[in-house]
Amino acid sequence: MARKTYQRLEVELAMKDAMPKRRAEVFVRAASGMSAAEIAAQMGISERTVEWHMDEIKGQLCALNVKDAISQGWMHGLLKAKTAIRACALVLALFSTYQIGPARTVRPVRTTARTAVYMRLVRSEAAA
Repeated sequence: MARKTYQRLEVELAMKDAMPKRRAEVFVRAASGMSAAEIAAQMGISERTVEWHMDEIKGQLCALNVKDAISQGWMHGLLKAKTAIRACALVLALFSTYQIGPARTVRPVRTTARTAVYMRLVRSEAAA
């Protein structure tokens, strides 16, 4: 089975002064989904240097691994998506709020003596 590939997200650093320029470049490229080997080839540095920069970023963000560092970067506002991507996300978010089909109706729950007893037990346990 072939490996599934996804389009890489265009990412930029939100706070330019948060880290040195070279480290920020490595971080942005890692956040866009590139591997250490790809980053090294594109930047003209060794793979070990890329790993060193990522280790420094992990230490700075108190992250356990690269994925955690990228996640922390998004949560702390260090990373942001480029403008065109954000505009598309906004449009999708707006259209996702509109209801396309008719609203679903909720069926009434049939209560029997057995379910009524169970519901009373659950409510009494929750109150206690």
